[in-house]
Amino acid sequence: MTIQCVFILPYFGRFNNYFPLFLRSCAENPTFHWLIFTDDDRPFHYPQNVKVIPMTFTQFKSLASNKLKFAPALPSPYKLCDMKPAYGFLFEDYIRNYEYWGHCDCDVVFGNLSTMVTPALQRGYDKLFSMGHMVIYRNTAENNRRFMHDYQGQPIYRKAFTTDRIYVFDEDGNPQKNPERNNVHSIFLAEHCAVDTDDPSLNFSTTSDRFITTTYITETNKWIYDKRPMRCFWDNGRIINLVWNESRHEIDLKEYPYVHLQSRRMRIKNSTLHAPLIEIRPDGFYRANALPTTKREMQLAYLKLPTRFTVDRFVNRVEHKISSLIIKR
Repeated sequence: MTIQCVFILPYFGRFNNYFPLFLRSCAENPTFHWLIFTDDDRPFHYPQNVKVIPMTFTQFKSLASNKLKFAPALPSPYKLCDMKPAYGFLFEDYIRNYEYWGHCDCDVVFGNLSTMVTPALQRGYDKLFSMGHMVIYRNTAENNRRFMHDYQGQPIYRKAFTTDRIYVFDEDGNPQKNPERNNVHSIFLAEHCAVDTDDPSLNFSTTSDRFITTTYITETNKWIYDKRPMRCFWDNGRIINLVWNESRHEIDLKEYPYVHLQSRRMRIKNSTLHAPLIEIRPDGFYRANALPTTKREMQLAYLKLPTRFTVDRFVNRVEHKISSLIIKR
């Protein structure tokens, strides 16, 4: 069995409560590997294709300083998002036997990567995808150092790595925070590399108490929103999203390589972790018996009732504000 790609995930602090489901979704993808550098030493059930390397945040900062020859600004682990394009360079000793490496977040659940991602890898891209929650790079010495190349005559990685604020260096899809698009994606495009600009993720808006999909279009630097009633499932290793098609009076099914659940406090019971069919709702994971097949079944999940997401969002804002004040001190 050929292992084409390894994902690098440094994470410092406690993993979220649905991390065991993240690991289960990794286990369902044996042709991909994960390297997790973390100080969370709780005894999770790590599958064979996930390797854990104990590391503290202080040790990571020391590693980055030694490799980059300057000290990056890392006031908190959250700032690591700007460092993601450098992981192939920083951890090159760990990934020599892989054709590709990538970075991903742990607030995702993977679907069938062999079906949804492997065909793209086989096309020989230098960089795949544009959103920071999952990007893949061809593992070559030149490619892994490309983030250090100048863009429009400026070494933008130094600015990104030495500012305390989030620079959005790792992805293209954030025109509000980085309207000039001074990011690693722009470097690859400017150097005429083979780039897959797709956004293959099932990504949901973080401002709604029901699921609204958001898809980034690199060519226009804009987002497309789908507000139709939908239901999302992890079905025996596949991420599928069901949308009611009013014009055809039927359910449209689309499969995704992963679902991204940014900023959501997701409830999950231990018994749900082992269910073959899991419904992913705006506020949690729930055991399911079958996929919906009718319009009525599609609408049952979207009664006009408030969910716990609204309260969660308020709590997140308060905690983020407190965290920001602590960091400033």
